[in-house]
Amino acid sequence: MRRLINRRPFPERGAPEGGFQAAPGCVVFPVLWSLFQLLILRRLRDRPLVSVLTVVSIALGVAVFLAIRITNTSATAAFQSTLDVVSGRSHLVVSARTEDLDEDFFPQVAQVEGIAAATPLVEGYAVLPEHPGEYLHLFGVDLFTNAPFLPPQTEEGFTGEFDTEAFLSQAATVSLSEAMRERCGLVEGEAVLLEIDGRRVEVQVSAMGSEAFLGSGQSSHQAIMDIGWAQELLGRVGGLSSVQVRLENPREIDLMIERLRGQLGQANLAIAPPEARSRQVGNMLSGFQLNLTALSLIALLVGVFLVYSTSVASVVQRRPEIGTLKSLGASPAQIRGLFLGEALCFGALGIVLGSLGGILLARALTSAVGETISAHYLLLTIENLALAPTDFVWGALAGLTACVVGSLAPAAEAARVDPVQALHPGRLQERQLGRVAGMALWGLLLIGLAGLLSWLALETGPPWLSFLACLSLTFGCALPCPWVADRLGKGILRSSLVFPVSLQLGFQTFQRSLHRSGVTIAALMTALAMTTGVTLMIASFRDTVGTWIGQSMHADLYLTPAANEVLGLQSLFPTTLYQKLQQAEWVEKTETVREVPLTLVDGEATTLRVIDARDGNRYRFLGGDHLQKFQAAQEEGAVMVSEAYARRFQVGEGDSIWLPTPQGEREFQIAGVYFDYSDDRGRIVLWREHFRSLWQEDRFHSLSLTLRGPLPPERAIEKIRELAAGEGALQIYSNRTLRERVFEIFDQTFAITYALRGVALVVAVLGIVLTLTTLIRERAREVSVLRSLGGSPWQVQALHWTEAGCIGLVSSLVGVGCGFGLALILTWVVNRAFFGWTIQFAPNLTDLLLTPLAATLAAIVASLLPAKAAASQPIASSLRTE
Repeated sequence: MRRLINRRPFPERGAPEGGFQAAPGCVVFPVLWSLFQLLILRRLRDRPLVSVLTVVSIALGVAVFLAIRITNTSATAAFQSTLDVVSGRSHLVVSARTEDLDEDFFPQVAQVEGIAAATPLVEGYAVLPEHPGEYLHLFGVDLFTNAPFLPPQTEEGFTGEFDTEAFLSQAATVSLSEAMRERCGLVEGEAVLLEIDGRRVEVQVSAMGSEAFLGSGQSSHQAIMDIGWAQELLGRVGGLSSVQVRLENPREIDLMIERLRGQLGQANLAIAPPEARSRQVGNMLSGFQLNLTALSLIALLVGVFLVYSTSVASVVQRRPEIGTLKSLGASPAQIRGLFLGEALCFGALGIVLGSLGGILLARALTSAVGETISAHYLLLTIENLALAPTDFVWGALAGLTACVVGSLAPAAEAARVDPVQALHPGRLQERQLGRVAGMALWGLLLIGLAGLLSWLALETGPPWLSFLACLSLTFGCALPCPWVADRLGKGILRSSLVFPVSLQLGFQTFQRSLHRSGVTIAALMTALAMTTGVTLMIASFRDTVGTWIGQSMHADLYLTPAANEVLGLQSLFPTTLYQKLQQAEWVEKTETVREVPLTLVDGEATTLRVIDARDGNRYRFLGGDHLQKFQAAQEEGAVMVSEAYARRFQVGEGDSIWLPTPQGEREFQIAGVYFDYSDDRGRIVLWREHFRSLWQEDRFHSLSLTLRGPLPPERAIEKIRELAAGEGALQIYSNRTLRERVFEIFDQTFAITYALRGVALVVAVLGIVLTLTTLIRERAREVSVLRSLGGSPWQVQALHWTEAGCIGLVSSLVGVGCGFGLALILTWVVNRAFFGWTIQFAPNLTDLLLTPLAATLAAIVASLLPAKAAASQPIASSLRTE
C-alpha cells in the first residue's frame, strides 16, 4: 500500500494539509483508484455473501419502488388511451352534467363563432356473453366530421385508405382491435353476440378503421361503430355522450367556454378541456396511488438500515488500514470518499437488478391494481406496461439516495478515526453506546411530532401529512432501539446465571455488539412495525366493513344484469322481469338501486345513488338519531350524503347543495351524513320518486328481494331464472354469497399491501443474516479461542442463536409498540384524511402477543447458516497472529 503513496510517510512541513503528496509522475486519481481496489473491491471479493445480501436488499427496495411507479403510470396511461379515443385532438368537450346530451345541440355547437370543427360522440359498454370476462368499450363516431380529430399520423391513412361507404353500408358493424379479434378467435365478417342492458344483439366484426381510430397503443377492449348504429345498439337514439370541439384559436379556451355557455343557454351543460377529465381521474386515484407509493418506500427504508449496517461493518473491519492511510497523509475527505464509493457500488448493482426486478414485479401487480381500480373507481384494464424513462430515473435516484443516506454516518466515522486509537476497536463500542440515551430522547421528540402531524392532517391538511406522521413515528421508535437493547441486555446479564454457559456467552456477545446490531434491530423493528400496523388496520377495517354489511344487507336475494359483474353498474335491469317479480306471491318486498354520474358546478365528479329503501335500520348516521334522519331524507328536496362526500366537499347535516338535473340546477338540503365504505369519492342518496320526477326516468341497475314464507333462497333463484328466460343473463347472489363477494373484493384490494409487507420482512431478515455474518468474521479469533478451550461446535452455534434471538426479541417488542401506533394513525388519520372513512379500531391481541414469539423464531432461523459457518471455521488459522 505504501508504494502507492508518497515515499515519505508524513507530509512535508509547509505542505498543504488534507491530501496525499503525489510522488513524481504520480497522479492523485489513479492513486485513489488503486486504494479503492485494494481497500474496498478486494474486501468485497473476499466476503461475497455479505456483498450479495447488501445488493439484494437494495435491489428489492428499488424493485418495489419502481414496480409501484410503473403500475401507477400504466394505470394512468390506460385511462389516457381511452381519453385519446374519446377526445382525439379536441380543445373542448361539451357534455351534459347528468346523463345524455340531446343530439340537437351538435349543430348549435358547430355554428358558434370561433369553432373550427365539431363532431358528436356516443360512448357505451357491452359484454360478449360467448366470451366470459370480455367486454367492449364502444365509441360511436361520425365518419363525416371526425377526420379533423384523428391523430396526425392517421389522417392520411383515414382519408386515403379508409372505405367510408363500405363501413356505413354494413348494418351494425363494429370495428375491433387486432388483439381482441385474436383473443376471441374472431375473423372479419363473422357475427359476434353482444349483450347490452339485458338485450342480446348480433353485430358484424370488422377490422376497418381500427388502426386509424384506435392506434396500436390503445386498449384492446375499445371498439368503433358508426354513431347511428351505436345509438340504436346502446338504446340511446337521439342522445349523445359529448360533442368534441376544435377551436380556430386554441388560446381562447376560456373565452370560448363563456361564448358557448351564452349561446347554448343551458346550465346543465359541462364545457371543459379534455384535460379536465384526466385531472378528475388523477385526483380520484391519487390517494390510492399515494398509499402504494408510501408502502413501497418502507422497503427502501429498511434497505437504508442494511446499507448502514454493511458500511459500519466495513469501517470496523478496516480500522487498521484506515489508521495506516491517515498516518501516511490521507485526508478525511479521501477516506470518506472511499467508503461512499463502496456504497455507490452496491447501489449501482442494486439499481440494475432492481430495475429488472421492478419490471417483472410490475407485470404481476398490474392485474391486481386494475381489478382494484375497476372495483372502486372506474372500469379500467391495464394491458400494457408504460415504461416511462422518468420512472427508472426516480427508481435509480431512490436507490442511490438510500445508499448515500445509509453510508454517510459510517463514512464520517471512518474519516474521524484517530490513527493512534485505530487498533483499539473496543473504544468504538464504548463511544457509540454512550450516545444511545441521546438518541432515545430524539426518538421521543419524533414520536411527539408524529402526534402533531396527525392532528394537522385531520384539522388543516394537507392529507399527506398523515404519511409524514407515520414516518416520524417509525424513526421515533427506531432511534431508541439501541437504548432498549442495552437496557434489556444488562437486565438479562444480571439474571443469566440460571442459563447454560453457551447462552450466557450469547447474552454477553449481544450486549457487546450493540454498536453493530443496533441498526439491524432498527431495520427489523421497522419491518415488524409496518407489518403489525398494516395488519391491525386491515383487521379493524374488515371488522368495520363486516358490521356495516350486517346492518345494511337485510334482503334475501340480490339481482343485477350479469354484464355488471364485468362492467360495474352500467347495464339496466329488465323492466318486464321487475314487473313479474313484483307480482310474484313469494316475493314480500323489492328495493332498487341506481347510480348516476354527476358533474358538479365546480367540475368535480360524484355519484348520485337512487334508492327506494324503507328500512331505516339499514343506515347509521353521524351524530345518532338514525331513524329520524332517515325519514327526513325521504322528504322532497332532501338528500343524505356519505361521510366521504361530506369530508371531501366540507359539508354537513343541514347544509344545502346544488345538483344538476335535466330540469336545471336544484337545491337540496342534507338531512344526514351516513357511514358508507363502498366508495371513497362520496355519494349523494336521493329517493326514487324524486329522481323520477326530475329525470323522467325510472329504470335501475340492481334489485334486492325479501322472500315471503319458508321458500329457501335456492328455490327462489330457480324461479327467478324461469321468469328471466329471454331477458338476458342475470347475476343472482344470496345474502351469504354477496357477503362473501364483498370480502373477496376487500381482500383483493389489500393483496398488494400484503405483498409489499412481505418484501419488507424478507429484506429485514436478510439484515440479520448480514449482521451475524459480519460479526462472525470479526470474532473469528474469539470463537477459535473458545473452541481451543473445549467449546463444542454446538455451543458456538448456540451462542449465535442466542444473540439472534435477542435481536428478534428486542425488535419485536419495540416493533409491536410502534406498529400499534402506526395502526392508530392508519386507521384514524390516513383513512379519514384520504378517504373520509371513520373506522372502528379493533386490535387483535392474539396477533400482538404472538408477534414477538414469531419474530424471535424467525431471527433464530436466519442465524442457522451463519452460526454453522462460525462453528466450522478452522481454529489454527484464526489463532495465527501477524
